[in-house]
Amino acid sequence: MKVLKISTLNKIYNRNKHLSEVDFLNGILGDFQIKFEIPEEDLKRLPKDGAYITVSNHPLGGIDGILLLKLMLEQRKDFKIIANFLLHRIAPLKPYIMPVNPFEDRKDAKSSVAGFKNAILHLREGHPLGIFPAGEVSTIAMVNWW
Repeated sequence: MKVLKISTLNKIYNRNKHLSEVDFLNGILGDFQIKFEIPEEDLKRLPKDGAYITVSNHPLGGIDGILLLKLMLEQRKDFKIIANFLLHRIAPLKPYIMPVNPFEDRKDAKSSVAGFKNAILHLREGHPLGIFPAGEVSTIAMVNWW
């Protein structure tokens, strides 16, 4: 398990699990020493009310989803994401996750139906939603491009 860094993840989670909402997300990002810059004018373009959808890729695994959730929740407390059902088991994230099962075959997606129905309802009620349509981490092999 040490190869997978599970013990490190558990320590970071245990240090932050008592925090809620953006404080939890800030704690995780801080422990991983994630630094980022977002132009303020870009955030001002987000609708202050009504439904909208963010469509994202996540080449870094879960940390970019955490960053997206933090940024969007700072703008709109009603933002939620469709995400892996395992993330729904993390108590501080639970209110913001509409769980789906990315491990299912498309022909047998029964355990994801509720998540998708809730997502549609969330949008119809005028709330923003984030999606990761690939359903998996997208990576690119570094090669010589020149």
